[in-house]
Amino acid sequence: MSTAAYYRRVSAARALRETVQAAAHVAQLDSLLAALRNQHGAVILTYHSVARAESADYIDHTMRMTSAHFERQVALLARQRRVISLSEIVETLVGGKTPPRGSVAITFDDGYLDTLEVAAPVLGSLGLPAVVFLPTAYIDTGETHWLDALWNIFRTACRRVIMIDDQPVDCRRGAAVARAYAAYKAQLLSATPTERRAILCRLAAELRADPTTPRLTMTWKDVRQLASRYPRMAVGGHSRGHTDLAALPRALCVQEVTACRDDIKAATGKEPAFLSYPYNRTSAIAREAVAGAGFVAALSSADEFVVAQGCDLMNLPRIDASVSAALLGYLTSGAARRLSWRRGM
Repeated sequence: MSTAAYYRRVSAARALRETVQAAAHVAQLDSLLAALRNQHGAVILTYHSVARAESADYIDHTMRMTSAHFERQVALLARQRRVISLSEIVETLVGGKTPPRGSVAITFDDGYLDTLEVAAPVLGSLGLPAVVFLPTAYIDTGETHWLDALWNIFRTACRRVIMIDDQPVDCRRGAAVARAYAAYKAQLLSATPTERRAILCRLAAELRADPTTPRLTMTWKDVRQLASRYPRMAVGGHSRGHTDLAALPRALCVQEVTACRDDIKAATGKEPAFLSYPYNRTSAIAREAVAGAGFVAALSSADEFVVAQGCDLMNLPRIDASVSAALLGYLTSGAARRLSWRRGM
């Protein structure tokens, strides 16, 4: 079997499984299954952008969710689950206990402006808590997240043939576009912030693209407004330059984590208690750096996604919420403990 055929089979199996799981939630079989299995524990959800219509086109499609879809998910969680703060989950774990089945915490990565303008009012109207994780250099400068910059370069490209590994790629074909986009995404993910800017600049020139976007991230004034207007929205760290902490040597990793902590404390007057690892990637060195900087807990991802007694506070799992409301209902019901897929920025 070819690699392409294998992944098509995996994708089909995943789609079928998710359809069955969503149907189980609609039929209220997930709660019954969870009770029969006597599974307890919390689920931590990850969101990125809850985009307004006028800014959605500028944000990579894998990183955004419509406000209507977000509202449906949050209404389901408020009605059927016990939405609690990340602090409550951590306090329960520190006390040697497991959070009750149906406990859910909500988190946002990347500091998008729509977290303040769209998501926070929805959560605030229901009195629900959340944590917003900030890559602080992006808040400082207003620079567009590199993934969104890449998205806009391909979206606005005037030239359709580019060179990848010294081979011409015709981006007028959908499959070729996807391969080219994935290749640059992988290259940028492992690059430093300075390297990313250079790569994006060269690519924009090569494709004769206009990567200009409106400001998509919050300012520090916005962050303070978020904390003041929505006191149940806590602020956490997401590194300084949205850098893969697992790939850094110890000294640079410590620098990234402590600079992020110090930026947030200087801007808000409060030292952040939590950090989420960029791209959900972590390492022993990264976990030591985060703990050494005074963070109480840190989040990544794992196939075993239910948070229970015995979980490492420096490596708590979470799952991406970019699924249907019915599937989210199943995943937060206690009926499932494992994923065969995950992603994260």
